[in-house]
Amino acid sequence: MGSKVSGKRGRGAEGKSIIAVAVEINGRKTGRMRLAKIPKATGEALSGFIENNIEKSSKIISDAWTGYTGLDKLGYEHEIQNSSLKDGDEEILPNVHQIASLLKRWLFGTHQSYLNKNKFGILS
Repeated sequence: MGSKVSGKRGRGAEGKSIIAVAVEINGRKTGRMRLAKIPKATGEALSGFIENNIEKSSKIISDAWTGYTGLDKLGYEHEIQNSSLKDGDEEILPNVHQIASLLKRWLFGTHQSYLNKNKFGILS
């Protein structure tokens, strides 16, 4: 999360906060979700998030990033989906992408609202 910057996108982007997102899938619907800022994009930081938020023996569906290696040793079932593949017209991990998109919209809207108010709290 963060403003647009030039350079690398995704996990390696400089100057941005790294947000881990876990979404429970109930058929085609989104169930419970957990989000947390993690200190860095490492398997260790991600494993901590997973252990604190996801019940053991749950199936974790992720992309093929190597930071997810070893989840089976922590007591989770792990399924990898190739993020370059498409399932019909839906992208891989659509529930996670939807939650991240909603978070970005909420943060942007809150920031925009704050910047658009003058000292009297009236939109300009």
